[in-house]
Amino acid sequence: MKPPGENSPGRKRLLAAKKATVAEITHVARPLPDDCPVQPLGMLNSRTPSAVYLSGSGVIVELTGQAHGAGNLEALFAPHNAVLWQHWPRHSKQGDVDSFRAELVRADLLAAAGATGVWDELERVRGAGAWRGRAGELILHLGDRVMVNQNLQKWGVIDGLVYPTSAALLGPAQLPQAGVAAEILSMLRSWNWRHPEIAPRLVLGWIVCAMLGGALKWRPALWPTGDRGTGKSTLLDTIKALLGPNAVVSTANTTAAGIRQALMSKALPVLLDELEAQEDGGAAVGAVIELLRQASSGSIGLRGGADHRGQTFQIRSPMLATSIMVPPLRSQDRSRIAVLELLPLKAGGRAPTLSADSLHALGQSLLRRVVDVWPQFDDRLDFWRETLIAFAFQDARGADQYGTLLACADLVLNEQAPDADEVQDIIQGRGDTKGLMGMLGELRADDVQDWRRCLDHLLTFLADTYRGGDKLTLGALVARAAGRVGDAGEDVAQASLSGYGLRIVRENKVEWLAIANQHQGLARAFNGTIWAGRSGTSGGWRQTALRTPGAVPRAAPLRFDGLQSRVVLIPLSVALNDDEPSS
Repeated sequence: MKPPGENSPGRKRLLAAKKATVAEITHVARPLPDDCPVQPLGMLNSRTPSAVYLSGSGVIVELTGQAHGAGNLEALFAPHNAVLWQHWPRHSKQGDVDSFRAELVRADLLAAAGATGVWDELERVRGAGAWRGRAGELILHLGDRVMVNQNLQKWGVIDGLVYPTSAALLGPAQLPQAGVAAEILSMLRSWNWRHPEIAPRLVLGWIVCAMLGGALKWRPALWPTGDRGTGKSTLLDTIKALLGPNAVVSTANTTAAGIRQALMSKALPVLLDELEAQEDGGAAVGAVIELLRQASSGSIGLRGGADHRGQTFQIRSPMLATSIMVPPLRSQDRSRIAVLELLPLKAGGRAPTLSADSLHALGQSLLRRVVDVWPQFDDRLDFWRETLIAFAFQDARGADQYGTLLACADLVLNEQAPDADEVQDIIQGRGDTKGLMGMLGELRADDVQDWRRCLDHLLTFLADTYRGGDKLTLGALVARAAGRVGDAGEDVAQASLSGYGLRIVRENKVEWLAIANQHQGLARAFNGTIWAGRSGTSGGWRQTALRTPGAVPRAAPLRFDGLQSRVVLIPLSVALNDDEPSS
C-alpha cells in the first residue's frame, strides 16, 4: 500500500494530529487568571494523584488527573463557565470561539494545585458555625456568607483557611435588643426543673455555647432527662428554633458515624432526642457518648475508609441529648455532661408556645448580644473557672464544664462579672434553693471511682456456693474466709474462693484480699464488663485493682487449686468498706 501523498487529505490529518499532540506536550502551564472562580487548594496525599479545589459555587471538589474532563470542568467552574471560554478558548475553523480547551485548563489547574502543596482538610476547612480567628476574633460562618469582626463577606479562602458554602444560617440581628438574655432565661424557667434556679441558667449557657461552637476551647454537653410529660421534646424544639434553620444537626435516631457524616467540617450544635439506655448495654449509644466525649475537647479521631485511606475527623460541636433514662455513664463521661432533671409540669403549667418566627427573632437578638460582648469572653471564662476551683472543684475538667456554661450565661446576662453575693447564690444557693454544688452533690451520689465499682461488681457476684439453699456472693465468702462471720466456716469459704482466683492472705500484720492476675473464675465474674480479660493475658481487672488505695503486686505467686498465679493484694479493710458507715 502506497503512503499518502504530501498533499493528500490523509497526510494533512496526520500532520494536524501530530501538531496538536506536540502543542499539548509543550504547553507551559500559565498562572490562573486573576478572576478565576476556582481556587486550587492543593494535592491530596493518596495513592491516586488528585487535586483539591474550592469550586465556583463554593464547595470543595476532589478530582483525579483523569477526571479533569470537559464535563467535570464545567461543573467545577459553574456558574462562572464563561471564564473557561474567555481564558482557554477553542476556535472553530472560521476562527470563532465555540468551546474551551479542556486539556489546557487541566494542565493549568494541576500546576497551580501542585504549587500550593499537600492538602490538609482537617486543619484548613471551617464549615458552618462559629470559629476563633488567628487574633482571637469571632468569625461566624453563616453558610453562604462569613462575618469577620462584624463585617460580612463572601465565603472563600480567608486568612489561609477555607470557608466553603452551605445552607444559609440566620445571622445576628441588625440592632441590639436590651434584656434579650433575661427574656430567654425567664422562658426557660417555665419548665419544672428539679433545681429551678441553676438548671435554666445552665441551659441558657449551653444555648450560647451552641452559637459559639468551634470558637470554644471546651464544649460542654447537656442532658435534660425526665419522665414522659415533662416537656423534653418541647424544650428541644424551642432550642432548635432559637438557633434557627439549618443551624442544628438534630435527630431522634442516629449513630456516631451518622453524626460525623452530617457534621463533616461544620461546628454546628447537635441535638439528640430520646437517646435512651438500652437493655443490651447499647453499643450504638455508647459510641454516640464516646463521640460526645471527643466533641467536648475537640480531640482528633481516625477511622479507616473503604478506599483504604485513613480518615481523620474532629468534632467541635456542643451536644445536647434528652431521654427518660440516662444511659450508664463512666466517670470520664459524667465530668463532661451536665445532667438536668425535669419534673412533670405543674398543674395548670405549660411550656411556652411562642411561634417559630418569634423564637428565630429572639435567637438572632441573642446572637447579636454574643457578637457584641465576645471580646469579654476569655476574661469572663477565667473568672468562672477560678471561682469554681476556689469553691472546691477538685478537677480542672469540672471547672471547664461548668465554668464554660456559667461564663456563657453570664456573658449575655450581665455587663460585668457578678459580685460575691450573686456568685454565692449561683454556686451554693440560698435558703432552701440549691445552687450548682447542691445539684452536683445529688448527681454524684453514686459517682464512685472505677476501682470501687470493679470491687463492688466482683464482691456481689453470685458464686456456685450454697448456704441454707441460697447462693452466696463472693463478698459473703470473703467475709467468712476472713473470720468476719462467726460460724467457723473459714476453711470451706477459703476453698470456695480459690475456685474464683481469690484468697485471704495475712502478711506483714495486714489482712489482704489476693486477686489473681489470670483465672477462669474471675474471667466468668467479669465477663461482659469493661474489666473483662482476654485469653492469654492478665485480666483487665488487674490494672483497676492496682489503683485501689494501698494495693500492691505480690512478689511471689500464690496457688489457686494447685495452679500458680501472680496476684494483686488489696487491703481487706478497703475491699470490705470497713470505713464506710452502715445504715
